[in-house]
Amino acid sequence: MKESREKTIEEVKDDILGYIKINVQYWEKFKNEKTIKEMLEGIVFSILVMFDGEGELPAMDIIIKPHPDDKDYLMERDENWYLDGMIIGDGDLHELWSRYK
Repeated sequence: MKESREKTIEEVKDDILGYIKINVQYWEKFKNEKTIKEMLEGIVFSILVMFDGEGELPAMDIIIKPHPDDKDYLMERDENWYLDGMIIGDGDLHELWSRYK
C-alpha cells in the first residue's frame, strides 16, 4: 500500500488541465443544441467554478503579477494599476460571471 503524500506541482497541473479537458468534452456534447457562444460561456463558467473550489478541485487563488514597469507607466498616463501580489480568491468568480454575459 502506498503512503499518502502531498501532490507535486506536475500532478496539480495535470489535475487542472484534466478538469478543463473534461469540461471541453462535456460542453462539446451540446454542439447541436446550443450556440457557440453558449458553449464558450459554459466552459468559462466551469473554469471559474474550478478556481472557486466548487468542483472536484480545491479553491485556487489568482495572484496578480504585473510587469515591474506597469505602475509607473500607468501613473504617467493617469490610469489605475494592478497591485503586485493582490490575491483574488473569494470563491465568487463563477457567481459574478453572470454579470458579464
